[in-house]
Amino acid sequence: MKIDGRRFYRAALFLLAVIFTANVWADNLLDNGDFREGKNHWQDYFNGADLHSRDGIHFVRMTNPTGSGIYGLYQDVVFDEPYQATLRLSGRTRQHGPVRFGPDFPFYYGCRLDCELIDGSSFSELDLAIRPAEQAGWQTFAKEWQPPLPVKKVRVYVLFWNLSGEVDFTDLALETPPPRFVYCQAAANLFGPGSLEVRAYSPEAADWRAELLQGTKVLAASQGSGPVRLSLPADPERAGLTEYQLRLTGSNPQGALQFTESQTVHPVPASRPAPSFIAWLQNSMRRVYPSSLPDSADPAAGRLLAAGNEYESFQVALLAAPGRAPEPVRVEITAPADDAGNSLPPDCVKTYQVACVPVPRQLLHPAETESIPDWSPDVLLEPESLSLEPGWAQSLWVCCHIPAGTPAGNYHGTVKLSDGDTAIEIPFSIAVQPFTLPARPSFRTAFFNLSRFADHAYYRTLYPTLDFAALDARQDQFFIDHRLSPVFFWDHVPDFRQDIEPWLDEINAFCLASLSTFAPEVSGEPPSQAALEHFKRQLQEKVGPLIEQCRTAGILERGFFYGFDEMSRDKFPAIQAYIAAARELYPQIPFVSTLRCALTAEAARAVGVDELVVFWPRCRRDQIEPMQAAGVPVWGYVMASLPDQFPQFNLHSPLLESRSIFWQCWNEQLAGLLYWGVNIWSGTSLTDRNPPGRRNDRPVRHGDGPRINWYVNNNVADFLHGDGRLSYPGPDGEALDSVRLMNIRDGLEDYEYLKLHAERFGEARTRQLVKAVTTDIDEFTRDPAVLRRIRAEIAAELNQ
Repeated sequence: MKIDGRRFYRAALFLLAVIFTANVWADNLLDNGDFREGKNHWQDYFNGADLHSRDGIHFVRMTNPTGSGIYGLYQDVVFDEPYQATLRLSGRTRQHGPVRFGPDFPFYYGCRLDCELIDGSSFSELDLAIRPAEQAGWQTFAKEWQPPLPVKKVRVYVLFWNLSGEVDFTDLALETPPPRFVYCQAAANLFGPGSLEVRAYSPEAADWRAELLQGTKVLAASQGSGPVRLSLPADPERAGLTEYQLRLTGSNPQGALQFTESQTVHPVPASRPAPSFIAWLQNSMRRVYPSSLPDSADPAAGRLLAAGNEYESFQVALLAAPGRAPEPVRVEITAPADDAGNSLPPDCVKTYQVACVPVPRQLLHPAETESIPDWSPDVLLEPESLSLEPGWAQSLWVCCHIPAGTPAGNYHGTVKLSDGDTAIEIPFSIAVQPFTLPARPSFRTAFFNLSRFADHAYYRTLYPTLDFAALDARQDQFFIDHRLSPVFFWDHVPDFRQDIEPWLDEINAFCLASLSTFAPEVSGEPPSQAALEHFKRQLQEKVGPLIEQCRTAGILERGFFYGFDEMSRDKFPAIQAYIAAARELYPQIPFVSTLRCALTAEAARAVGVDELVVFWPRCRRDQIEPMQAAGVPVWGYVMASLPDQFPQFNLHSPLLESRSIFWQCWNEQLAGLLYWGVNIWSGTSLTDRNPPGRRNDRPVRHGDGPRINWYVNNNVADFLHGDGRLSYPGPDGEALDSVRLMNIRDGLEDYEYLKLHAERFGEARTRQLVKAVTTDIDEFTRDPAVLRRIRAEIAAELNQ
C-alpha cells in the first residue's frame, strides 16, 4: 500500500439526534445572580463590590483606582448529593474606561470556580478571564469546566483583582448543561468490509453502550467505561450495507441519567486485502491521540520547508486492525536526495515513537477536544520497532535536520513501514532554503535546568551509579540542542569550564548568580550594614572569579544577575539595597527579575531592575513599548495557571501554542522568554499525591511505549499536567524529548525567519505577514496550516 498524502479513509457522519432520558438541564444554581435582591446570598471578598441599578438593570460595580488589592464577591453552591456534571458559568460585564494591570499578581478580571470533590480533594482556581473590551457597553461571557469526579460544593467568585479601573457584573448563572459526547467519530471499512472504528468521550458518562443498527435490528453491541475506543473487525453481515446507525448511550456515575447520541455511518469502499495496519500523515503541530482516526489527517504534513541548521518534523499516525494479533512494525527511511545528486546524511533523519503519559485529571481545552482525562501523547522514544494495539492510534515522529551548508533544492525521501503482512510507503519532501540559521539564537531564553539544583537523593533513585557531572553535561547539551539557554536560578553558581565554556558559540544568555542566594531572609526593612557587607563578600568570593573568566572570554555582556523571584513591593526596601550593593561591585552586570513592580521604566529603575520579566498577560505591546523605549527591556514568562486564551506549554493546551508563542514574542517585541523548568522530574511525583505504583522512581526506557507510567502532574494542582516538565529522564541520564519541546525549538527557529525578514524588508512588512498568525498575546491562530503558510511566504520573500 502506498500513501501519497492525498488518499486516506474516512466515514461520513451526520448527527441525527440527541435524546435525553432525563431532564438534566439545571436552572441557575446561583441565587440572585441578577442582583435584584441586592447582595443577598453573596459574600464580600476582601474589598467587596458596590450595588447599582440603572435602566432596570441591577449590577455590582468594582472600582480599583490603584491597581492593587482584591475586589469581589463569592457564593457557595452545595449539592445535596455529589454530582458529576459539566459546570457552565456565564454572565455579563462592562468596563468604564481602560483596565490596566497593577504591579502585583495574581490578577483577575472575571470569575473563578473552586470545587470540592467527592474524595475530599479540590479542583480549584478554574479561571474565566475576561478580555478588556475596546468599546463601551455590556458584553457576555461564558465558560465550561468538567470536574474529574463528582462535586460536593462549588464556590463561585466574581473578581477584579490587582487591576486598575472600574467594571460591572450582572446576570451571573451557574448551570449544568445537558450531558453530551464532546467528540464522536466513526470510520467504516478501514480494515475490510464491515469493519468499524468508533471514538467518543463524554465527561459526564462513567459507562457507555454502543449499538450498530439497521432499522431496529441490532447488528453489533458493545459496552465499557471511560473513553469510547471501539474496534470491530470485518463482518460479512455489514459488508454490503450502504448505511447504518451508530447509537451511543452514556450514563453518569449516579446511574440516574442516560443520554443518547445517534449518527448515520456511510461506509466507503474497503481495501482488499484488508490491511493489518493503516497509516496517515499528521503535521508536527497537532497531537495524534489514542482516539485519532484518519479523518484528522493532514495530507500536506510531509511537505517540509527548512533552512540550513534547522529541524523540521512531521508525523505518521498508525492504527492496527482489530481482531488479530499485530506484529511489530519495522521502520526504514530512505535518505532524502535531490535531482542533482545531493543527499542528506542518513543520521539527519530520525524517527521516534510518541508514547503517552497518564493525565487522570486532565482539563478539557475548548480548542483541543481530544485532550481528555486519559492518556496524552508526549514522550519521544527510540524503540527498535513499533508495537501497535487495535483501537489505539499512535504516532511515528519523523524529525529532519538540515546541516549548515546543505545545497538548496527539493529533497525527496520515503518512510517505509512493514509488519510482514502489510507494507506502506510514505513519500516526503524537504524544500531546503538557500540561507542558514545562526548557531547562536537571536532570541534570548532562560529555561531552568533542574539538574544544577537537583534533589540528589531523588536523582540517586533514578541513577544510583551516575556521576552528577556527567548528568549535568548531558542536560546542558540537551538544552543547547533545542536552542535554549540553560539557567540555574537558585543556589547554583555556574562553573565556567563545565557550564559555560563548552557552549560559547551557542548560548546567548546565562545567569551568573541569583542574588537571593547571598541575601539573608528578605524582610520589609532595609538590611543592616553588616548584612550588606556579608552579601558583598559572598558575591565577590563565589561569583567574582566567574565574572573575570567571562570577561576574559569576551562574553560578559551575555551574563546577568537574577533574584528575588516574584517578590512583592513590601520587600522592595531590602531588595533595592542588595541590588545596589551588587551594582557597586559589578556595575556592568544587568539585574533581571520577576519582581512585582509597576510596568514603567521609573518603577523598575527605582528598585534596581535593569530588565523586567513580566507574567504573560502583562506583555501587551502597547503597555511595554514605553518601557522598552525608555531603555528597560521586558521579558515574558508563562506558567500553568494561565487561562486558556493564553499560550501554554501544558499537556491539555494545543501543541501549536508551544511554537506560535515565539511568533508572539516577536510581535510583542519581547527581550526574552523565561520558563521555570524543563526537567523538574521530582517534586510531588514522589509524594502521597501519587500512590505507590504511580511514582516516578525509575527512568523511562525506550521500549516502554506506547504508554509509560510517568506522572507529570504539577506540584500545585493535580489537574495541571506538564508544567515545568518538558522532558523525561531516560537511560543513563539521557534526557528524552517531548513533542512540546520539539515545537519550542521550531518556534525559536521561526523567530530567526522573522528577524531575517524584518532586517531585509522592514518591520512593517514582517508585521503585515505575522498578523495572520498573531495580533496580540491572547489572539493567535489555532490552525497549523496558517502558520505553515505564512512561514512559507516569509521564506519565499527571503529567497528573492
